[in-house]
Amino acid sequence: MSRKSLSFGAVSILHVNEAPHNYMFIPVAQYYRPDLALIVRTSGEPSDVFRTVQSEVKALDGGLPLFDMVTVEEHLQFSTFIPRMAGTLLGLFGGLALLLAVVGLYGVVAHSVVLRTHEIGVRMALGAGRREILGLVVRQGAVLIAIGLSAGLGLAAAAGRTLGAQLTGVTGTDPYSYAASVAILLTVATMACVVPARRACALDPIRALRRD
Repeated sequence: MSRKSLSFGAVSILHVNEAPHNYMFIPVAQYYRPDLALIVRTSGEPSDVFRTVQSEVKALDGGLPLFDMVTVEEHLQFSTFIPRMAGTLLGLFGGLALLLAVVGLYGVVAHSVVLRTHEIGVRMALGAGRREILGLVVRQGAVLIAIGLSAGLGLAAAAGRTLGAQLTGVTGTDPYSYAASVAILLTVATMACVVPARRACALDPIRALRRD
């Protein structure tokens, strides 16, 4: 069906995750159904031909009612409302989880830098440069990132196999989705580690040594 189409009558609710079905057109005189649907393809704006179709149907049978006159695009929006709403909510929850993970990682690394202030001061006093201090803090965050990603990928793979039937246009083990997720997590997690690492590099060795 073209998007420039009209739908009259009752049409079954679409399920975006179901496989395509075969259809066969049967004359209504041979197999009557009270919930027939009339689908009209137009060359222009669908809403402009509502009255024309009504007039043609009335000319064929004046007692034949037409109801639920909508475009196919409107019908698709109604039929896919629940999946789209579920996808939106899951996306929001995923974004919130990512934010909490970044804030938590930043807090852990920043707190570790505070606890190791004296150690960092000693390293700087012994000649450690900004690059060494930066690497020291980032490596600690990288260990946490690796542990989190390993656990997360394992849980995601298990959940993908369980919920694979509910997915549309993608499988539960789609490599591109996993690659994109890992890239996003690595980017934001690295940024969460770099900020406290840069603060550690800016420490004054004398003040750091005096701090308990």
